[in-house]
Amino acid sequence: MAGPALLSDRGGDDPRVETLAVEPLRIDINRAPWYEWTLLEGIGEARARAIVGYREANGPFASIEDLRRIPRLPAGWVDRARPLLELRAP
Repeated sequence: MAGPALLSDRGGDDPRVETLAVEPLRIDINRAPWYEWTLLEGIGEARARAIVGYREANGPFASIEDLRRIPRLPAGWVDRARPLLELRAP
């Protein structure tokens, strides 16, 4: 995946723009602390803490679909966020 670019000066009169390869952001739903959740659109501190609190009270999520059980998440949020979420094996 192409990512941020840098202006590179290689000692000549003609600087070049170099594109860097970066990995996309992925949140591990069973390990992410509340502040990582805030990197996702639609998740502020209160919602992030609610997600982590739900996980701590109910145990680890078995699937990304389990996030739908969390009260007051925006409608359709799980579907929109799915490409940015992952569930790693323990």
